[in-house]
Order: sequence, then structure tokens, then C-alpha cells
Amino acid sequence: MYDDSTAGQTFEFYGPKEYSMKEIADLVDKEIVKKRRHINLPRPVFRALARAFDFIWWPMISPDEVERQFIDQVVDPK
Repeated sequence: MYDDSTAGQTFEFYGPKEYSMKEIADLVDKEIVKKRRHINLPRPVFRALARAFDFIWWPMISPDEVERQFIDQVVDPK
């Protein structure tokens, strides 16, 4: 972080286990001691709902957030 020779480089920190979004959400729920409702929807359905909710004046979820939830993290072999 303080080494000037690492400027412009990308570092990835990952472990040996892959987690789904549901598993991550469950881990967060356990830590914050709050149970939230997680509904598993296919991407086209979720995207359509996000577009419909995009017109509501209070923030819920945007179509961009839906797309980002379906991006898998791929570890760079370098």
C-alpha cells in the first residue's frame, strides 16, 4: 500500500473456497444478527423487476445492480 513500486498494479485477495451471492448474504445476515429475505430469481425476471422499481422515487434496486450481481469473480492466474 505504501510501496511506490506497486503503483498501477492490481492485487487480488481470495481464498480456496468459492461463495455464491446467497452464501455471502447468509454470512452477512449472521454477522449483523438480522434475517433478511433473499429471493432467488432468474436474471431476466430480476432485471424486469428492477426496471419497474427504477421508476419509484425511493431507491430499491437498479438494473445495473442486477447485472453486477450476476458477474462471477474470475481469479487471474497471474
